[in-house]
Amino acid sequence: LRVAFRAWSTIFHIVVGIFACFVSCKALLALIPADHLDLDEPLRNISCSGEGDLAHFLETRSDLHFALLNDTVRRWSSPGVAGAWLPLCSQTLMGCAPGHFATPYSTPSLSCSAQGHYSWQGSCDAISCGAPPRLPHATPRMSDIKRQNWTYAVTIHYDCDKPGYWGSLSAHCNVTGTWIVEGACVEVTCSTPPQVAHAEALWDPSQGNVSTGMVVRYQCDEMYNGTPTASCGDDGMYMVSGRCRRECGPPPRVPHAAPRFNNSHVRGGWFVGMRCPYVCDPGYQGFPPSW
Repeated sequence: LRVAFRAWSTIFHIVVGIFACFVSCKALLALIPADHLDLDEPLRNISCSGEGDLAHFLETRSDLHFALLNDTVRRWSSPGVAGAWLPLCSQTLMGCAPGHFATPYSTPSLSCSAQGHYSWQGSCDAISCGAPPRLPHATPRMSDIKRQNWTYAVTIHYDCDKPGYWGSLSAHCNVTGTWIVEGACVEVTCSTPPQVAHAEALWDPSQGNVSTGMVVRYQCDEMYNGTPTASCGDDGMYMVSGRCRRECGPPPRVPHAAPRFNNSHVRGGWFVGMRCPYVCDPGYQGFPPSW
């Protein structure tokens, strides 16, 4: 019984001490106007002045994500003194910074102790936007996804699918808990196929631009032969291969001689610059010209 009595006696004295501190501070503020005190900064001598006013303290403790309420400055200000100063043994409710919220059982508040130091209760948690959105023709970067921290002010960057698309794309978690998408992944296309000498592109302009990876074929002009093509690259530029060369037709007839050549070498035709050797018929000799 003695132990229980001592414990309750200790609790009683602590409660009485806190109440007396609170009443004395309130009485001092009510009975002694600040402008009548013979001090340069009278209010700072009876408030949590060592750590600055409320706004300054919140700036130094940005990790709390607390914010002043609309009436906080008016409630804790004094004529002639800038800022909002919390008196000793007093407490005031706080709001949450943009993009953060207070849970029903964790209302944020600040207190000024009898020793002139701030303390806080409650917490403000960041608003979550949920999993990043799936965007067409794009993949979120693993360096952003692996953190799985999809709360206010977080930005997820995307890489456009390659080949075929390019651009800059990102999603930003805003104060309302929704993703704001900026940029886009645009399909890589090539414009009108380039001109190839002695050839015409087999392409219909009504079909629009040519997508990356597509190949445009050409038809050589009369008396020309070849298989030129133009491929649309990942950078939107054409890569041309092949050409149309002038065709000479079959070798001419030479009296008492026959052309001698490998059919596999002339399967595509005879073109300018090619030579065809001749061999004299039996019973004839000489050096027939090569064409």
